[in-house]
Amino acid sequence: MCSSVPYYTGYARDRKASNPDLWKAFCVCVELLAQFREIHIGYAERYIFRQHQSHTSNATAVGTGVTPFIPYLNKHLEETKRVLVD
Repeated sequence: MCSSVPYYTGYARDRKASNPDLWKAFCVCVELLAQFREIHIGYAERYIFRQHQSHTSNATAVGTGVTPFIPYLNKHLEETKRVLVD
């Protein structure tokens, strides 16, 4: 599946009128995932990004995959929140 919207989002949204409890449960799950992502960003910023860079081989602005992780994590948070808006 190559859609930018996960299958389960469409599944829950398509049944919003006929099964409101399913939609409510889906929204709660997405909101909890967004909360987790916010906490994760906070930890990553506090314990990795803000640490003193003691050696050039231990860059604090990139993660283990050499990705600038704060923008990457924020992108996932925004995508998660957008599920409920779109």
